[in-house]
Amino acid sequence: MSENIDFVQRIVTWIEEKQIFSRERKSNEQRALGMLLYDAGLSYEKAGSFTNASHEAVRKWYQKGKELFDESTEKKRRKWIAIDEKEIKLNGTTLFI
Repeated sequence: MSENIDFVQRIVTWIEEKQIFSRERKSNEQRALGMLLYDAGLSYEKAGSFTNASHEAVRKWYQKGKELFDESTEKKRRKWIAIDEKEIKLNGTTLFI
């Protein structure tokens, strides 16, 4: 648990160093937590409910700090992509799409 708090604190430090937010309506801890929750997979709305902010605020926070998360994830080039098949019946014939 302290590892997650440390990560939030590192994001807060980054926010303060870059000075990407000019207003102080929400604390940098709330902003960092919202950004982290969205990056972890929550929707903007759910991340906003945890941080007591609107989904639009979380979206704007994340867009401003997106470069921090882009550096931490590695994009992979894929040669193949797995696609689930869909089965439908058409005139009594089963087709797989």
